[in-house]
Amino acid sequence: MADPVTTPKTPWKIRLVSLARELFYVDLRSLALLRICLGLLILADLVTRARHFTAHYTDLGVAPRDVLFEQFGNSCHYSLHWWLSGSPVAEACLFVTAGLCAIGLLLGKWTRMMTVLCWYFQASLLIRMPLLHTAGDKTLQLLLVWSLLLPMGARWSLDAARRPELASRSNTYVSVAGFAILMQVCLIYWVAVVLKLLTPMWREGYAVAFALTREGYVTGIGGWIGQFEDILPLMVLATLAWELLGPFLPFIPMFTTPGRIIAIIGFCLLQLGFGLALNLGIFPWISSAAWIVFIPTAFWDRVLPRSRDADGAEPMRAHWLSSILAGGVLMMVLTMNIRSIPRVGRIVPLVVVRAGNAMRLRQGWGMFTGAGYGPDRSGNGRFIVVGGLVDGAEIDLLAPPAPPSWELEEIGSRPTISARWTQFLYYYQDLRNSPYWPSYGTYLCRAWSDRLDGELLRVSVWFMDRPKSFGEERLRLIRLWEGTCDTAEPSPLNPG
Repeated sequence: MADPVTTPKTPWKIRLVSLARELFYVDLRSLALLRICLGLLILADLVTRARHFTAHYTDLGVAPRDVLFEQFGNSCHYSLHWWLSGSPVAEACLFVTAGLCAIGLLLGKWTRMMTVLCWYFQASLLIRMPLLHTAGDKTLQLLLVWSLLLPMGARWSLDAARRPELASRSNTYVSVAGFAILMQVCLIYWVAVVLKLLTPMWREGYAVAFALTREGYVTGIGGWIGQFEDILPLMVLATLAWELLGPFLPFIPMFTTPGRIIAIIGFCLLQLGFGLALNLGIFPWISSAAWIVFIPTAFWDRVLPRSRDADGAEPMRAHWLSSILAGGVLMMVLTMNIRSIPRVGRIVPLVVVRAGNAMRLRQGWGMFTGAGYGPDRSGNGRFIVVGGLVDGAEIDLLAPPAPPSWELEEIGSRPTISARWTQFLYYYQDLRNSPYWPSYGTYLCRAWSDRLDGELLRVSVWFMDRPKSFGEERLRLIRLWEGTCDTAEPSPLNPG
């Protein structure tokens, strides 16, 4: 047995550094996989947007540039999509260019430059059409920002193939930027729990029941789950508990590897559940991809033993400027998350939020935490867009060529429109007297008059509100907007 007097003691600073390396590292192979996934997700996002790019991104669509400028002012000038003519041809060229940049990011060719361009094109799209902004878009933008400060092309890339010296570097990478991206992923859930606990629907256990009556988003599986009302409060409790405790698992000393793997599996399953029950676009996919940065070195060494570190591999060092920038961005992210919390957020100056928004560091993760959401589920239901024809007949423009249905139907039984169109309509619902309604009506008249050989005379937009009281659903029809196709002038709003 060694003499305790002569046994060398490890200085506490060395032990602290060793612990930090154990808890807060990222693996270069994980960063490479994240880069590939980001490229694929950007391509998929562009494809889904392109299905409606005339409607959403040109002056022939629902939000012409002059209307956007009236609402958002000079911030529009940051968007290349806004500066161009607004024609379908010009927008198509931008979509193709953005797709080529995403392919460059996927392949790791000029990785940092491609990351910058992908970040800008995504920001430009969101500025051009802010009415479609979702939590998935925010997460994608944030991952691209952090990717600018990380060696995303050090493995499995064309850049790495041209620099063979990178192969001799250790797979384990420790830096301020690596720590920051891990914290960003965890903050999404920790802040979400805080915002949810400040909302009655989550504290009282009916948040899942409310979400599963948000008919524009609910899928057939979500409608089926919504029938089991006894287990929905348990799902609320389980969601809150996991989102609060799950992000701590990767940071338990001597349990780092299994903790990371459990967290990755758990959050991917959570997002899979969201995606099956609700039509949320890229949100479940990008939220799952964010957890790739937690894949531990031990996993890669077991799955891909040939990619293990070579003997004597030196760790890759972060540039001092990158560390300073990463620290500054992380502080900005922390303050913006604080700003998103009611009452507490008032201590953060507004100038910080404006600077963060300009950098596309938008935070705020309170899905289904609106102050107006009540236990009666008021504000949930479905939209009905009615087209009036020359012969007096009416058709549902969201489910053609069927006539509009004014009856209560089983939630999730109707085909859902795309997630972005749903987001668009719910946004418009909150803006009853906004200038966007005439633009939307003009777009519908133009699009459907061509399909119906000019027989469309008028358009009206209704919301079928279906609040629930004492177990019984009631029906309340609200007319949001009505206009004629010859004048495109709106009629006054009138509750039905």
